[in-house]
Amino acid sequence: MRYINSHLEDWIESFLINIGITQSSQLDKHKIANDLDIWIFYVNDTSHYVEVNNLYTIFLNKNLSKEEQWQDFAHELCHIVRQSSKFTNYHLTKTLWNIYQERQANYFAYHFCIPTFMLKNLDLPKDPELAILKVSNIFKVTPEFATHRLNLYNQKVFTQTRGVLHG
Repeated sequence: MRYINSHLEDWIESFLINIGITQSSQLDKHKIANDLDIWIFYVNDTSHYVEVNNLYTIFLNKNLSKEEQWQDFAHELCHIVRQSSKFTNYHLTKTLWNIYQERQANYFAYHFCIPTFMLKNLDLPKDPELAILKVSNIFKVTPEFATHRLNLYNQKVFTQTRGVLHG
């Protein structure tokens, strides 16, 4: 069965390859931020980003685990690389557009932290719990995050398989 990437999966693959990241061991928030001229600060607050004169800073909650900080980094990075403040003001009252952007950033975070092109190359155990642990360890994310990402991936594989069989 051939897996067909979504536009987002293609975009993330191209983005990562363009900044020299092709292996899961290279997925490092400090390297990525440095390559993109983004500052990272750790704070006693919820994770968020700020843009001033096209200079970006990501503030990560210092009380989160490293895995949760990585996940939050990917979420905030989406706001910067996919939803530049030139087009929207994140601090406006929550509107349907803001809610959409939050959902898009969450979806981006799942695909950025565990890129499809890297996930497809893994030899995952048949046991779902072992597969979750393996993905969690390789990509340095929480088991809950890995579970959701694997569910997204498996749903797409299932849907594409059904489309081939019944399409």
